[in-house]
Amino acid sequence: MKLGARFALTTSAVVVVVMSIAGFVLFKTATNATEHARASVITESMILTAKEADGAWNRKVDWDTLTPGEITHMKVTYGADKNEADLYLYKSDLEEIADRPLLVPAGSGDESENLLRLIGSIVIIVLIAVALASFLVAKQASRPLEKLVNDIRQIARGDFNHRTRVKAGGEIALLARTVDRMASSLAEAQEAEIELEMKEREMEVAGEVREALLPQSTPKVEGYDIAGEHQGSPEPGGDFHDFVETADGEIGLLVCGVSGKGVPGALVGATARAYLRTELATCGADIEGALKRVNRYLADDVRQGMFVTALYALLEPKTGVIQLACAGHKVPLIRCAAADGKMHSHHPEGFALGFDEGPVFDQTLQLITFKIEPGDRIILANTGPAQVMNETEEVIGEKGFYKLLMRYTDETSEMMLDGVLMGLESYAGDEPYPNDLSIMTVRREA
Repeated sequence: MKLGARFALTTSAVVVVVMSIAGFVLFKTATNATEHARASVITESMILTAKEADGAWNRKVDWDTLTPGEITHMKVTYGADKNEADLYLYKSDLEEIADRPLLVPAGSGDESENLLRLIGSIVIIVLIAVALASFLVAKQASRPLEKLVNDIRQIARGDFNHRTRVKAGGEIALLARTVDRMASSLAEAQEAEIELEMKEREMEVAGEVREALLPQSTPKVEGYDIAGEHQGSPEPGGDFHDFVETADGEIGLLVCGVSGKGVPGALVGATARAYLRTELATCGADIEGALKRVNRYLADDVRQGMFVTALYALLEPKTGVIQLACAGHKVPLIRCAAADGKMHSHHPEGFALGFDEGPVFDQTLQLITFKIEPGDRIILANTGPAQVMNETEEVIGEKGFYKLLMRYTDETSEMMLDGVLMGLESYAGDEPYPNDLSIMTVRREA
C-alpha cells in the first residue's frame, strides 16, 4: 500500500475508534447527568415548594387570571435572602384535579460546567490519539527511509555493488528498486568507463607502435619514382609497408597485413617487421630462404591464430627485373604497362607467415620474376583500400580501387598516391576506415 494511503487509513481508523469511544462515553455521561439533574430538580423543587407554600410568591398569584390547561412560568424570589426561583403554575380545567404550583430554585440541575469539562477532555484525548497515530505511522515510514538514506550514502562512497535492504511496500519499495537500478547503472557505467580508458590507452599504444613501423624515409633511386603512403584507421592494427635496401644496391618493397587489432596486432607487426628487415636485407637473392626463416621465428613467437601476410618485390634498378614473393597476401602486385596501357596482376602462391612452423609454408612458397619497362608502374597494397565503405555500407572493392589506380597512373608516384587517397576519402565520406591503408608504388621513368 502506498505511504499516503496507509497514513490516511491508519489515521482515519484511529480517529473512528477514538471518536466512537468518545461518543459512547459522552452519551453515557450526558444521559447520567441528565437523569441526575432531572431527579435533583424534581426533589429540590418539591422540597422548596413545600417549604415556601405560604411564601410571598403565593400571595402574588391570582389563579383566576390563569388560563386553564396551560403552564404559566414567571420569575420570583423567596426567603429572607431573596433567592431567585422559577415558578411554574398549572391551573387545571378539571374540578377533580387541584391547581398546582412548582417552585424551582435558580440553577437547579445545571450540569453544563461538568459537561463542558467532559467534552474538553474528550477533545484532548482525540487529539493526543491522532497525534500518536500520526507519529507511529511517520516512524514506520521514516525507519525504512533512514535505511534507504544509509544505502544511498554507501553507494555514493563508490560501492556500486551495494543493494538496498529495505523491506517495505508502496512508494518506498519503488524508491528502493529505483536506487538499486541506479546503482547497477552506475556500476555498468564505471566498468564501461574503465574499459573505455583501457581501450583508449591501448589504442594510444597501438598508434605509437604503428607510427614506429612506418619507414622514416623513401629511398631515392636514379631512374625510378618511388613513394609510399600509410593512413591509419580509428582502431589501429599492425599492417605496415617498408623499404629494404640491400648491400647489392637492390630495393625491396614490402607490404604486410597482420591479423588482430590494437596492441596485440601492433606488437605482432613490429616483431614481423624486425625479422623481415633483418633477413631480407642480408639474404641477397635468397628471398625464399629469408621468408622461411622468418616464418619459423614468428611461428615460435606469436600466439596461435595470429599471422602475418606479406608481399615482397625486390627490384634490380639497372635491369628493371623484379623478384616477387607472396606469403598469403590477398592483394596481388599490380603492374600498369606503358606498352598496352593495361593493368596486369602478379600473384605467386604462398602461405601466411606464422601459421605453420615449416612444412606447409616451405612447400607452398613460390617466387616469380618479371621485368618492368620504362614507363611501367608497379603498385603494392594491403587489403585496407579495397575494404573502404561508404555511408550506405557499400564496399569499394578491388575493382573500385583499381579504377582509382588507373585514373592516376600517369602522374608522379607521390601525386598518384595523393589522388588515390583523396578518392578513397571521398568515397567513404564520414564513414571511418575499417582497416589501416598501406600503398606503395614504383614507376620506371622513360
